[in-house]
Amino acid sequence: MQGAMDANPEGRWRVRMDTGGTFTDALGIDPRGVIHRRKVLSTGRLRARLHEGRVESGDPEAFRVLEGAVVRAVPGGAGIGILASDGVVRFEGDDGKDRQGLVELDPGFDAPRLAVHLLTGTPLSETPPPIDLRIATTRATNALLTRSTGRVVLVATEGLEDLPIIGDQSRPDLFDLDVRPPRLPPCATVAVPRHLDHEGRALLEPDREAIVERTARLVREENADAVAVCLLHSWRDPTFERALVRAIESRLPGTRVSSGVEVSPEIRLVPRCRTTIADAALAPVIRSFIEDLGLGSVVGRNSDRILAMTSGGGLVDAAVVRPVETLLSGPAAGVVGAVAAARAVEDGAIVGFDMGGTSTDVARARGRVDLKDETTVGDAVVRVPSVDLHTVAAGGGSICRVVEGRLEVGPDSAGADPGPACYGAGGPLTVTDVNLLLGRADPATFGVPLDVEAARRRLEAMSAAEGRSADALLEGFLDLADERMAEAIRTITTRRGVDPADHLLVAFGGAGGQHACGIADRLGIDRILIPADAGLLSAVGLHAAVRERLFERTIMEPLATCDVSGILAAAESSATTAAAGVGVGSPVVRRRQWRCRLLGQDSTIDLDMEAGEAGDPDAIARRFREAFESRHESRCPDRPIELAGIRVFAGDVDAKVPRNPSAGDPPIKGPLVIAGDADTTVVDPGWRGERLRDGALLLRRERARAESVVSGPAAAEIVACRLESIARDMGETLRRTALSVNVKERLDYSCGIVDHEGRLVVNAPHMPVHLGAMGDCVRSVRSVLEPRPGDTIMVNHPAHGGSHLPDLTLATPVFADERLIAWVVNRAHHAEIGGTRPGSMPPDATRLVEEGVIFPPMRLVDAGIRAFDVVEGMLADAAHPSRSIEENLADLAAQLAANRIGVRRILELHRAVGADRFATDLSALRERCSAAIGRLLERTAGVDRTVEERLDDGTPIRVRLRATRDRMTIDFSGSGGVHPGNLNAPFAVVRAAVLYVLRVMAAEEIPLNEGALDRVELIAEPGLLAPPFTGDPSEDPAVAIGNTETSQRVVDALLRVFEAGACSQGTMNNLLLGDDRFGYYETICGGAGAGEGFAGCDAVHTHMTNTRITDPEILEVRCPLRLDRFEIRRGSGGAGRWPGGDGVVREIVATRPLSGSLLGQHRIEVPHGSAGGGPGMVGRAEIVRVEGAVEPLPGISAFELEAGDRLRIETPGGGGHGAPPAETASGSQPSS
Repeated sequence: MQGAMDANPEGRWRVRMDTGGTFTDALGIDPRGVIHRRKVLSTGRLRARLHEGRVESGDPEAFRVLEGAVVRAVPGGAGIGILASDGVVRFEGDDGKDRQGLVELDPGFDAPRLAVHLLTGTPLSETPPPIDLRIATTRATNALLTRSTGRVVLVATEGLEDLPIIGDQSRPDLFDLDVRPPRLPPCATVAVPRHLDHEGRALLEPDREAIVERTARLVREENADAVAVCLLHSWRDPTFERALVRAIESRLPGTRVSSGVEVSPEIRLVPRCRTTIADAALAPVIRSFIEDLGLGSVVGRNSDRILAMTSGGGLVDAAVVRPVETLLSGPAAGVVGAVAAARAVEDGAIVGFDMGGTSTDVARARGRVDLKDETTVGDAVVRVPSVDLHTVAAGGGSICRVVEGRLEVGPDSAGADPGPACYGAGGPLTVTDVNLLLGRADPATFGVPLDVEAARRRLEAMSAAEGRSADALLEGFLDLADERMAEAIRTITTRRGVDPADHLLVAFGGAGGQHACGIADRLGIDRILIPADAGLLSAVGLHAAVRERLFERTIMEPLATCDVSGILAAAESSATTAAAGVGVGSPVVRRRQWRCRLLGQDSTIDLDMEAGEAGDPDAIARRFREAFESRHESRCPDRPIELAGIRVFAGDVDAKVPRNPSAGDPPIKGPLVIAGDADTTVVDPGWRGERLRDGALLLRRERARAESVVSGPAAAEIVACRLESIARDMGETLRRTALSVNVKERLDYSCGIVDHEGRLVVNAPHMPVHLGAMGDCVRSVRSVLEPRPGDTIMVNHPAHGGSHLPDLTLATPVFADERLIAWVVNRAHHAEIGGTRPGSMPPDATRLVEEGVIFPPMRLVDAGIRAFDVVEGMLADAAHPSRSIEENLADLAAQLAANRIGVRRILELHRAVGADRFATDLSALRERCSAAIGRLLERTAGVDRTVEERLDDGTPIRVRLRATRDRMTIDFSGSGGVHPGNLNAPFAVVRAAVLYVLRVMAAEEIPLNEGALDRVELIAEPGLLAPPFTGDPSEDPAVAIGNTETSQRVVDALLRVFEAGACSQGTMNNLLLGDDRFGYYETICGGAGAGEGFAGCDAVHTHMTNTRITDPEILEVRCPLRLDRFEIRRGSGGAGRWPGGDGVVREIVATRPLSGSLLGQHRIEVPHGSAGGGPGMVGRAEIVRVEGAVEPLPGISAFELEAGDRLRIETPGGGGHGAPPAETASGSQPSS
């Protein structure tokens, strides 16, 4: 922004303010149009220096404003005096009179209110002038992170009240036994009988008055702050839910009542319900924030106007903004500011790079911000349209340390208190200190007083402790910080199929300009824009933003049969009406977005379309197919297109943005440090820049970019980061380009990197049961097929490192200069690969041939030539052929695309580090994992322990653990022989289970790789855990659920022999349902085992799986099924000082005849407790026939359902840990 703006005829100050985690940034435009700027700590205090009884400041006017503020000691915060208007401190005792150095000035206001007083020059004791305030805030985010939200009563459909807790049943950390998924539970629930079916037809009219009275009673008894109402299928017909909300509001005036169909009106009950609870829980937080501003009608100042930024980048009157809309308001404002700044320079795609004190946010845009549906903040998972940001914990306050000889930057932050070491409050060494000590920041313009010597002392102490030079540490920390932030940008570009080099990098935030060149060099970006007021760009974005409201509607109809123009017209009318309702004078449609997909898919492709084409079905179809082929890197299948939904945004007209020409100043050339009042820019060698008319800086690379070179003190850490990034890129490419629900939605796949000798080195955190088997698979493949450049080898045979037949593995060798340097590997579960029953996991199979199509190692790509026609023939001509060949081939194409990107990025890294360094660093990753197991050996030395677990049919799994300081033996001798059914676990699966448990026991942030086995001897006799294969599928043993069930029971035994805690549910509870028209597969969560210091988690997947479960509304719309219950099976966890987690109850009703398979364990054998804790309850299942007969089902069973039959599954609980307290030992055990 320039130094002056148009005057305000209404006489109000225009204040634009973003309250971030460390700083609050504010711009004020006075009634004459003069711009004022302020940056204050988000603690609501100012830092200053005390010298001879007087506070020193470059802004004496601030003393007049802050007269009466408490002067506090730093560190400690004790009050030592009161500030006078001339800067003199009136000391309250003798303690502070001799104090010199840093102090804090505490006015007793929140940061936003303090900033208003400072901007307007209003003393603390006086009232500010009329204010036109636009604000973004982290208040809601902080409330979630600190668990200081309001108490909520949930009104939900009977049988589904626990859905906000169960969520998608996944866990966030694969290797932490203390499982803590993001969960924001209500304090109480009110059950409402199901009133609609999946088509929106009324089933009954619930007693509204009785529901209201129960709700009112619970609000009173629970001292609740708000109510959330979210009912099944109200997206189809919201009439009853809206009437119920009005009735509750009438009964409970002054209590916030959040409605699911208003907060998140799209199909998917779980995210809608979670979002509604979050909205209700945040209501008192945002209400308090608005009141604390001391502005607006809430305090009787009707001349003020307050607009709040939403997570989607639009403005809404603060009186009506939904609390959940504010979660990403600050970052959204920054992206809006970046888009506005870039639009004045060029029209292409940009990457916004916002580096603040606590974290870095990156986002991609092309003229308008990209949006995403779902955001996780703390314990809340919310589904509201939000700016598509990726956040990484690497900001100026990120702590720099050395751990086990490795440099680390973040994720912990010093925050505003104590802050970086240079703040003088006893804080740690941070990225801010690194920049300061490298001469990349000017203490005189930093905005707060700095203690450079405090930072230097921290660095010198670290240098002495680690035996590394101070310069090497600084260089390494800087490189590693740049790499972590570059990786964040790869997440929103490379992983989505676009090249970051094709973007303008818009760097902002207080530290964005310090790192922009280093990051651009890593990504091949040639142009950087540092906007004017880069350190306050979120505040600038608030000024550029417009008021906006969204209307969205779920459609879920084939494009060919939809009245596209009619739907569009109705949506536009609803959006403009909504905008008018929040004060927009003459609203216009700002954005039209059709949400499209192939019929049968779940994920959508969102198409932004202009008015002229948005109502044309042919244009929609054309745009969709183009987008599909670009995203999937393959031809769009000839299948019907479904309109999943529509979004229309309406609001103010965009202001025209004039071009921002060069100011005509002499060019700027690196190396150079340019220090501003709120930000610093470092121009590296090889970059040249020019000032633009408004003060922005446009940088361009002087010469063609050389190949990126990775070197320096942090090179090993950077290589490790890049390798993990490659594995993640592969996984995201696979998910993005796959066709099946099983891969795209349930995320049943894994990706990894294997060294040239066939040893797993790096993986993305996907499925543990897949990951540990990849090295075995590559070694076996290589033993029968010589790898050649351009090959990709496919296999699912359990004799060659396969797990079971639905898991197809693609292994691609990577060659550099005709030398094999690595392999990239992925494994994906195909929900249908043939076999005697739909779903390819027949419970009665005894031979491999019965389980589906078998692929011994074969070249899917032979020297660059695809053999998909051969695969198609094998899928069709097998003894038991696949029922979904088109989907098989589409997912194989996605798997191939994932490996292609892996090969490309491996070669880039190999060139950047050189052949010798590449091999050395891969070995170092294995050695790092091996060293962690070495530390585990030190803790377990002397152990010689044997345990035995049993499958439900009595088959033993015996394991003996013997450990010395140098070596560990894990011996499965004495386990069962070859199983007559399909519980046989190929040795690769056993190896995967061992790797998983070793990683858990190491309890360190290390890559899961085969270095863990360098000091471990694995022994397994031919039999259950190492079935022999003859090569004749009609004779070879079946293995389908050895992969899913026996693997879990092996983990049970291993954790028991390590005495790591109690047994978890120990099963995946595989359920397969289908007929000749459809197939459905799910695994069902249960209770986690407890351990020392933690209770087991309820209703979560554990150990060898982490797949998601289908949302109830999607399930009922897509499948001939009705979900009547999905709730926590309370009391099923084992008793203990630390109780085991509870399983779940799941009841599904068939609406037409179906065949089914159930594959589970712990139906007879109990999940054991540990250290005196009680066992969890076993699982059970039964069919309740439509006429009332009840048929129990064994854990492994095939069955038939008729229309109206009810399948009830109760999953096992986890075992408890420690002897239970006397008062609960014999009674019901509270769940976690």
